[in-house]
Amino acid sequence: MQQASAIDLWGQESSQLPAQRESATSRRAVESVAPRARAIRAQVLECLRKPATDEQGAERLGISPNTWRPRRVELVRRGDVVRIGTGQSAAGNAAAVWQARAHANTNAAGEPGVPPEIWQQAIDRRPSWMSKRQHQKLI
Repeated sequence: MQQASAIDLWGQESSQLPAQRESATSRRAVESVAPRARAIRAQVLECLRKPATDEQGAERLGISPNTWRPRRVELVRRGDVVRIGTGQSAAGNAAAVWQARAHANTNAAGEPGVPPEIWQQAIDRRPSWMSKRQHQKLI
């Protein structure tokens, strides 16, 4: 069986997947995902060729957000995934939009930019508290 690995706080591969020390449930969850962690991380990275919130990405892959999120965090720490903007959760709350660094648009400084379709969605969506006139002035 292949050893599972995670990305630690410093972006280094670690053979120890994170778990809450005081939680037996958390430790059992880590043990159950350990054999598949590397494969799930690769699937998350592939899925993030297109921008997605954590909720959207988990839905695309058909996995629990609690399985998706730790792998996405590892990819962010490793520098393979970047935040490119803010979208909306199914509940209507603000949610970070992520994309694989290799597929994110870049600005003149070479930093990740917001893909045109995400920018257009943000422009089209007027917050309920903002008047139409304020929104037109903003865009």
